[in-house]
Amino acid sequence: MKKILLLFLTMMPLCTWAQMKLEVTDISDPTGVYSCEDRNEMKVIFYCDSSLTLKFRSSYNDVISAKKSLEGTTTSYEIILPTNARGTSYDGRIFEVYADGFDPTEFVQFNHPKSTLLEYKVTNQYIKAKNPYYKCIYTAEEHFKNYKYEDAKNQYLMSKEYPEYEGYKESVDDKITQIDSIIRWRNEANDLLTDAKYIEAYNTYKKIIMLNPNDKFVEIKMNDCSVRYKSDCNIYFSRAEDLYYNKKYKEALDLYQKVLDMDCSQSTSANERIIFIQNEIQSKKDKNSILLYEWSEEMVFGLTIGKCKDNKWGGYFSLHLNEDIFEFPKSKKDPSKFGEASASFGWTKKIVKPVWLHFGIGYAGGGYFELDEENNYYDEEEEDYTLNWYNSIAPEVGAIVKFWHVTLKYTFQYRYCINEEDEEALGTQRHFIGVGFCW
Repeated sequence: MKKILLLFLTMMPLCTWAQMKLEVTDISDPTGVYSCEDRNEMKVIFYCDSSLTLKFRSSYNDVISAKKSLEGTTTSYEIILPTNARGTSYDGRIFEVYADGFDPTEFVQFNHPKSTLLEYKVTNQYIKAKNPYYKCIYTAEEHFKNYKYEDAKNQYLMSKEYPEYEGYKESVDDKITQIDSIIRWRNEANDLLTDAKYIEAYNTYKKIIMLNPNDKFVEIKMNDCSVRYKSDCNIYFSRAEDLYYNKKYKEALDLYQKVLDMDCSQSTSANERIIFIQNEIQSKKDKNSILLYEWSEEMVFGLTIGKCKDNKWGGYFSLHLNEDIFEFPKSKKDPSKFGEASASFGWTKKIVKPVWLHFGIGYAGGGYFELDEENNYYDEEEEDYTLNWYNSIAPEVGAIVKFWHVTLKYTFQYRYCINEEDEEALGTQRHFIGVGFCW
């Protein structure tokens, strides 16, 4: 009886210890994929502290080999398992992970589609509960998850007081460095948000999220950045457009530049407006616009309007009339009144400042009224007149000179007539002199 009692007392601690279970947490990435080519396989990775030695088995294999690797204080076990479609014998597979002194953790019906990648974190929760070092680490991790970074840092600093720290020195120091960076980034991002530098603030908050995806405070701040950023972009662009259409270009330019600096969605339109406004402002400085009065020996009235640009091609339009054209059709009874008009358009190009070359193409025509004797023979009471009109194509070339606000222009116009009658009536050339101003 005493032997039985002694055996019972001896085995009781072992049975109690055997009741412990490992804490297994699924940390799989939903988008994770294992590249197995055409093989029907899946991969499982278990991570644990180096103080644990994991073992594996399944209902198909008493012992499963795993590829073991150590990084810092974390050991990883990579296991490749055969798999197949649902409805096969693998559906009944029971997979177990365990360590000496711990009961196995079972995964029932452990069959997944090919290329599946699963990841698990295995921890010894009992050591954490009893050891003061692990208590500090566990508390620090909880504070970190809840974005209480100062408290987390204090716990990590406290963990340095225990001998276990030497085995995890690199990991703990790295975590403290991360927390210092997060605290600095958070302060910088808050200041940037206050200064309405939303892109910089958003990107700085994003650095924190990369280290701690659980930081809800930072998520709210990032969303706030996005909302304010879009709102300011819309406000600046809308105000700029109002000023632009009211021709308040200098004021609009500042707002368009803000839209561009903030890299708003309206940046392309803002950049086009900026280029236009800058050209307009430069055009006024260079006095690109011209307006001239022109005349020739035959045509006393002429008008040219256009642009002479410094670095680009410009354009112009000209209209020339003689004195008799203004009396059409009142001058029907006077065959000596010969009305003449020409219109042309063309291009300007700077040669050497202040001289611009201009050339273009146009139309020149003219005519007079003549008594229609044939119609009058039948109707003696009312006289009929016929308009005799002559046509020509009129290419032209010349020079424009600009200085101060004064503009001078010379034009040689050649008239290409279809027949001799047109040539006799219109002539073959005209010379025009013009004077005006530029602005």
